[in-house]
Amino acid sequence: TEITFSLPYMAEVKATEYTTDNLPSFGVFATLEESGEPFLEDDANLETFMDNVPVSKQGGIWCATPKYYWPVIANKKLSFFAYAPHNGSNPEIVPDEDWSIGKKNISIQYTPHSNPSHQVDLCVSRAVLDKEKVVDGDNTVPLEFDHTLCWVTFSANYVGKVPDGCYLRIDELNLNNIAGTNSLVYNSSSTGDFFAWNPIADDAVKDASYTMTVSGTTLGGNALNRIEKGETDPEYTSFVTANGNLYLLPQKVNPAGAAVKTSMKVTFSYVKNDVNNTVIAQFYAVMDLPESEWEVAKKVRYLF
Repeated sequence: TEITFSLPYMAEVKATEYTTDNLPSFGVFATLEESGEPFLEDDANLETFMDNVPVSKQGGIWCATPKYYWPVIANKKLSFFAYAPHNGSNPEIVPDEDWSIGKKNISIQYTPHSNPSHQVDLCVSRAVLDKEKVVDGDNTVPLEFDHTLCWVTFSANYVGKVPDGCYLRIDELNLNNIAGTNSLVYNSSSTGDFFAWNPIADDAVKDASYTMTVSGTTLGGNALNRIEKGETDPEYTSFVTANGNLYLLPQKVNPAGAAVKTSMKVTFSYVKNDVNNTVIAQFYAVMDLPESEWEVAKKVRYLF
């Protein structure tokens, strides 16, 4: 009997939901317990069964490539770990290469792509432990994926006037001094927190940067909303496109005493309301982000 999978949980990537219809692939690790002992027992005799095997949808069924089959001999238990998307098309995801006999946790290193339009929303599934082949029953392995990153985006408005016949737009936003690589430990817990990122020290190296532009389709070139100074409930314009939404490593941003500040440089223009959207003047400003935190599976929007 072939081993197949189901995905009852939906996750997001670049503002498009991961569903059983459009998820491109995921990777699976699995162990075989030879003597029938539970996976979590200290004396469990575990052997590697699947080692970062890609799984994709084939004819409406989630199947591994190459195919894998349930053990023919009774009382052979399989336990499964999975992450999405598979790193075959996303080399910035690096699963533990030391997945070996007896291993019960997996470490996954992740470096968000430098181009925001190529970033993916890394997800991991709760471990499915001690599955045995069901005779004349459903042998599908159910996987429930959770988010591991933080979704970050921006909105803005302006006070003052622009030249007649023009509007104000943001051409480029460059985010600097960010921790750009970290590893999470994905364990075999079936309840509560089943993964955790390694702590990022306040003085850790933060040399990653991400740039969104109108020409790169990560900014939409929207005309910003003008507000009156001191307005109590100002309206902000979302100028970041779906391709520009950032999926970044959870971390503290500009905690008290941080030696290097996370900042953004914003390039903006006066643009004529003509067929060519002619730029007549361009400016830039640099500002530090406020003290904040990018939390696991949360969404953060900065308003300025």
